[in-house]
Amino acid sequence: MLPPNSVTVIGSITMDQIIMDDKTIEILGGVVTYAGLTFRKHDIPTLIVTNVAKEEKYILKNLANKGIKVYYEFSTETTRFINYIKSNKGKQIVPTQAVPIEEGLVKKALPMANHIHLGPLHPWDIHPEAIAYLKNYLEKTNKESKPLVTLDVQGYVREINNQVVWPLVSEHLDEALWCSDIIKAEKNELEVIIKHFRITPLQLINKYNIQELVITEGSKGGQILRPKANPISFRAMPVNNFTGFTGAGDVFFAAYLIKHLYHGEEISTSCEYAARIASLKIKGGYIPSSDLDLDSCKVIKPLHPAGIKMLQ
Repeated sequence: MLPPNSVTVIGSITMDQIIMDDKTIEILGGVVTYAGLTFRKHDIPTLIVTNVAKEEKYILKNLANKGIKVYYEFSTETTRFINYIKSNKGKQIVPTQAVPIEEGLVKKALPMANHIHLGPLHPWDIHPEAIAYLKNYLEKTNKESKPLVTLDVQGYVREINNQVVWPLVSEHLDEALWCSDIIKAEKNELEVIIKHFRITPLQLINKYNIQELVITEGSKGGQILRPKANPISFRAMPVNNFTGFTGAGDVFFAAYLIKHLYHGEEISTSCEYAARIASLKIKGGYIPSSDLDLDSCKVIKPLHPAGIKMLQ
């Protein structure tokens, strides 16, 4: 596995409404936002590939102003999530969804980085034909030129039924796993997956040739599983005051990959670092609220206008 030097993050950017008791905030969201900002804050050249409604293209400006290259296509809608949060649990509503990220967009993005970070938010966020193209591309590419692929499985272990998010393993997970070198799953997501496939976590990683399975369990920490190696457990950092858990898993995974793959640190050290960064995110001290504020996107001028491109 070659150390990557740049990353392409693929998935929907979202307009999120977070409802906590009597407080409501509206912010940018999605893996492309949280992971994208984390990669860029570590000076890693970062490109995101996403879909957005034409009238809401302005939400891309905050990311571009942080030096993230933004490649997009227009959609009839922008993906929106409404998160009802109580403690570290909640209910999710998805009133609108962007059209799937198509094969052509992924095809054009592939040569731009040697690390592909897949961040689908639901099974059709990245079109199944795009994942099939990626799988075929990886099979035909020689080992020295093959990009590293990392995947957060969250989008493949949920369905959206009448706008409500429910746990369910998608038929499209299989192909996404075949593409991936390192995957992340929350413990409850992994339990749904192994029940669906009727195999153990170790059998899962052996079947799909996964190099690392990152399992997170919120405040309980988690562990890393690898083929023919002992599990490595890690602890979460204690958090007394929090502004919100949304995006913490995305930040953790990106920070882990940065420390382990880009900086060459051991797994245990990388987990400890990622846990610290995620705790800062939860406390509101890692990604400033101004970087996520939807209203500010409307009025700021893009510092890097050339960094926002429509792929045609």
